[in-house]
Parts: sequence; structure tokens; C-alpha cells
Amino acid sequence: MSRGNQREVDRARAQARKAKYAKSAKDGTPESRNADDALKLAAKIAAKKEAKAAAEAKAKAEAEKKARLEAYKAKASAAAGDDAAAAAGDAAAAAAASSDAAAAPKATKKPKAAKKPKIKLTAADLMLL
Repeated sequence: MSRGNQREVDRARAQARKAKYAKSAKDGTPESRNADDALKLAAKIAAKKEAKAAAEAKAKAEAEKKARLEAYKAKASAAAGDDAAAAAGDAAAAAAASSDAAAAPKATKKPKAAKKPKIKLTAADLMLL
């Protein structure tokens, strides 16, 4: 058996193993790598600030939209409430008049409160919000 090239074969195998498990070579000097890292970190922080500002602006817009919708609903229910109060007043007056006219006192029923109308928003109303 010849062992003449065993040393070269072993060296080739060792180099292959080193290449397989080798870490990537670092480019540049430590100062340049530190400067690059600082730039990347600053960009990352700026991006996070922009994302946070955008999220806050979106939340503020949603809150304003919700407030406008609530004001619209309150205005619509107040208008419906005025109509219901007038109807309830008329019903109470009519009930009082009929109870005075009746010979035997009856237990009077409370007048039913008028139902609040359901608010139907159109596309134009939603655009205003």
C-alpha cells in the first residue's frame, strides 16, 4: 500500500471541512462596521417613529369619525325624541279627558313611548363622517 499522497488528501479534506463550517468573513474595519450598524439602527428607529405616528394619526381620525357619528345619532334621536314627547303629551291629555268623562274610575295605562326611529345612513352621510 502506498501512502505517498495521504498528507495531501487529508489537507484537502480539512480545507473542505473548514469551508463548510467557516463563519462569513467580515468586510471592512471594525470602525466602518460600527458606523454601518449605527446607520442601520438610526434608520430602524426612524421607521418605528414613522409607523407610530401613522398609527396615532389613524387612531385620532377614527376617534373623530366616531365622535361625528355619535353627534349625528344624538341629533337624530333628539329630533325623534321631540316628536315622541309631543305625541306622548297628546296621548296623556286625551287619557285625562276620557278618565274625567268616565263615570267609574279606571286604572289608566301608561302611554307607550314612541319608538326611536332607526337611523339609516346613506353613502353621502358616511362620506361626511
